[in-house]
Amino acid sequence: MKKSFFSLIFVSSVLLAHNGSHSEYFSHHSNFHQLETSCSNGYVKDCHNLGNMYHNGVNVAQNKVLAKQFYKKACDSGYHQSCLAIQH
Repeated sequence: MKKSFFSLIFVSSVLLAHNGSHSEYFSHHSNFHQLETSCSNGYVKDCHNLGNMYHNGVNVAQNKVLAKQFYKKACDSGYHQSCLAIQH
């Protein structure tokens, strides 16, 4: 009986952990696409934020080349922080 109880708790905790990470994935995935869309529509701060995501590997695979492209797009549109990020 004790073994069954602990097995039930273990399975429940695994399912809860999976559901949490699953919804977290879709939340990050959705936010990423929102940033991409708004960057494409000229919101330069979101281009900078995408650059940060790629530079630091947050919710995407780290890619310094893409980071620099997003920073450059924002810099060329007058977003000073992106100009500084390109220099480093």
